[in-house]
Amino acid sequence: HPSGKFLRELTIGLNRADPDCEYQDILDAIAKVGSASLRELFVGDYEYPDQIEISWTKIGSAKGLWKALPRLSRCVLQGGEIGLGNVDAPALRHLELRTGGLPAAALRSLAKAKLPALETLIVWTGSEDYGGDSSFDDVAPLLEGKNLPSLRTLGIKNCAYTDEVCAAIAKAPILKQLTTLDLGM
Repeated sequence: HPSGKFLRELTIGLNRADPDCEYQDILDAIAKVGSASLRELFVGDYEYPDQIEISWTKIGSAKGLWKALPRLSRCVLQGGEIGLGNVDAPALRHLELRTGGLPAAALRSLAKAKLPALETLIVWTGSEDYGGDSSFDDVAPLLEGKNLPSLRTLGIKNCAYTDEVCAAIAKAPILKQLTTLDLGM
């Protein structure tokens, strides 16, 4: 609809039209249409476990969003099977990936991402019991902070290898620029 060109915030709850709670078709539609005005996107806005288990949903690949939403400043993706692709999001200031099991490929995408304005990064890595296959080696490049010059808040949460993160963070270059570090859950 033509009025969509003025949309600044978009929140998508449970995709009850899809019995598998998959969001790929929605992400593809957003990427196809694009929006120069959209600033905030929240995909998978639901309460768990009250409404659904987080691992029973599938976000899919967000790779098409970065180019289609050039002014996106806040993005929250909550669900299972999160893919990022090549992230080039110069206006993005806040990124949250909430999942029970984050694929290692998503963390590797973050390590190579172009995120010059990113101030807040919160990543739930989860465990292999819920589809995650990441390890400390996948998070370690984020602790270097090479592509995160504006980062002030870092959350590595719901992590099966928090002990390794704690041991490394004390010496990590990124620590000098942080005001908040969250290793909860």
